[in-house]
Amino acid sequence: MPTEPERELATFAAEVETDMIPDRVCDRVGLTVADTLGAIVAGSTDDAVDALARRWTDSISGGATVIGADGGETVPPLAALCNGAAGTVLELDEGHRFAAGHPAIHVLPALLADAEIGYSDSDAFVRSFVAGYEVAVRTARTLGTLRSGYHPHGVWGAVGGAAAVARSRELDPETTRSAMAIAANYAQHTRFEAATEGATVRNAYAGMSNLAALVAVDQAEAGFGGLRNGVARHLEHAAAGDIDESALAAGLGDRWEIEHGYFKIHAACRYTHPALDAVAALEAEVDPSAVDGV
Repeated sequence: MPTEPERELATFAAEVETDMIPDRVCDRVGLTVADTLGAIVAGSTDDAVDALARRWTDSISGGATVIGADGGETVPPLAALCNGAAGTVLELDEGHRFAAGHPAIHVLPALLADAEIGYSDSDAFVRSFVAGYEVAVRTARTLGTLRSGYHPHGVWGAVGGAAAVARSRELDPETTRSAMAIAANYAQHTRFEAATEGATVRNAYAGMSNLAALVAVDQAEAGFGGLRNGVARHLEHAAAGDIDESALAAGLGDRWEIEHGYFKIHAACRYTHPALDAVAALEAEVDPSAVDGV
């Protein structure tokens, strides 16, 4: 049988209702979705992202919008991949420091693609996004620090994306749990060097997670079963230390992780932001032309 924390998390994701979510959290959802959409729109102009979007919207018809691709549509998994890639290419995607990663961009593209051809209820969208975000962060907390060399995009995010889509389809807790476990099975063997060496495959990590989330939910609905304790067992290879499965259910309904996310004002990894702020402050006090060297 699944561990109790995994079952509790899946049950929370499957049963969370909008009236259970405090107003301040719903307000934060609005900010987070708006910020993430802005990052997607801006990133959609990247040459590689745009070329991929045009390839798929021109050749594969479907009802899911690829944002920024001249209003083109394709099938939901491919739209989710394109929008996920667009949202990360400029390094402007929302993040969560206790997850050491970026939950929203691993949840929103899959949910948007699925919702566009499914329900159209704003309350349902809010609760589904919250379900996915809370699952994503708790999955990341369960893993703790990743092994050296792993990039956080593409490792645990698909679990949150699957939870969001499962909630949007109103699946029961056990089917939701299976979808989450199957999604964990699709964790990517990401490499941080892709970011430091400029290999733009890194820009597709989050997009692939969103694609995997949609596939995992389809599989669960079709009758595929997830591994028992699959969230932790599939992801433990990426964890640097021992996995804390109790973190999966910690604070459910009391601590809303989405309130602890952050938004970027610089198009760069958050670890560089203090240095960028210092440079901006210096520019106001020092004439750059007077500097001979650093």
